[in-house]
Amino acid sequence: MSSAPGASTPKYSAAGAFPGDPVNVALANSWIVINSGGGPTDDKPTVILETPRDPDRVSSFLNIRVKDIDAVYAEWSARGAQFLTPPKQHAYEKRCYIRDPDGHLIEVGQTTDPEGDWSPAHWPASTPAQESE
Repeated sequence: MSSAPGASTPKYSAAGAFPGDPVNVALANSWIVINSGGGPTDDKPTVILETPRDPDRVSSFLNIRVKDIDAVYAEWSARGAQFLTPPKQHAYEKRCYIRDPDGHLIEVGQTTDPEGDWSPAHWPASTPAQESE
């Protein structure tokens, strides 16, 4: 992944991360693969991956849930991360947004529902994968 102009050290770290491009980060029982971009491939022959031209217009973003958003905000801010705003409380979550070094938007939030992990009423109670277990 490229880094912001003038950046000399990474601002974020993760256990099990392998440097390079793409970056592979261990998360629970899986990997998150972060690609910096590139041209078409045989399985996406007309698609070019690139950094958004206008960082205030996005079609999607990564959403990370943490146990303590205030602690994460303090730690990442101390390491040089620049959030759009401090964490803000909403109906069932407290969240804030940050940009990666290429300008991609990332939501970082914490579920604050006193009954546990909230999900919208219109979501199904289970997914096909859960039903087969």
